[in-house]
Amino acid sequence: MRRCLLPLLAASVLCQCCSPALAGRASEMINALSSNAQAGLFKHLIDAPDSECRLVSRVFFKGESPKDDSAYYAVRCEPSGDWMVAVKNTGNMPGRVVSCAVVKPLGVECWTPY
Repeated sequence: MRRCLLPLLAASVLCQCCSPALAGRASEMINALSSNAQAGLFKHLIDAPDSECRLVSRVFFKGESPKDDSAYYAVRCEPSGDWMVAVKNTGNMPGRVVSCAVVKPLGVECWTPY
């Protein structure tokens, strides 16, 4: 029961973004959320057995990538560390989550804007 509101928040944002009329607006909708709502959304997206996220202490909008039509966010989770989250700005809004420690050797800095 501890996470019953988080899926509802995530579902609300995701369902609104899934509408073809709202396609391309995922980042605008996420950026319009309060910092607490953003933290709840990203906690829900990141929290998994291999990426425990009990608390989101920081969210940073890196920017948009026209190359893959995604919005990129850096997210600090306790206790698992820093994560990069890519959210597609398409009607179905698929996303990807990767540890910042994994992309750093590739020259990608999580906390640097595009």
